[in-house]
Amino acid sequence: MLEKFQQYGFYKGNVVIKKDEVLELRKKLENIFKKKNYPRTISLFEINDKDLIRTILDIYSSPEIKKFLLDLEKTHKENLSFLPKFIIQRNYHVDRLSSPGIGWHRDCGGELQHDYCNKILSKNSYVFGKLGIYLQENSLFGGSIDVIPKSHKYIKLN
Repeated sequence: MLEKFQQYGFYKGNVVIKKDEVLELRKKLENIFKKKNYPRTISLFEINDKDLIRTILDIYSSPEIKKFLLDLEKTHKENLSFLPKFIIQRNYHVDRLSSPGIGWHRDCGGELQHDYCNKILSKNSYVFGKLGIYLQENSLFGGSIDVIPKSHKYIKLN
């Protein structure tokens, strides 16, 4: 897992929830989005259903994800920090061929204009990541993200 992450800049893990659980989770989340008039995102902290929150947190703490994160900490000899930006996105898709939006992108783009940030970003010890758990297959119509393998190395080199 870790070798693939280091080499390509991403790791596509195994399925951590069963198909029927995905369908149930999508149904519950869809109801929440409907009640809120379909915002683009909702925060985990906006959900009142404690069982649903527990289900989502159980997914995040699955054995495979835990192992990956612990291996990442050991390799980099750094403790990982989790920022509380737990959001759920619905229909977040940008058709790069016909849309002016940029969709998912490297998040340090705004920092590249500052010398002190460039010094930090180019250090081998700097690690930034996002953990996405997708409830549908990726396709031309969305589902997860399209990754350009090894594009993470551009930041460190430049």
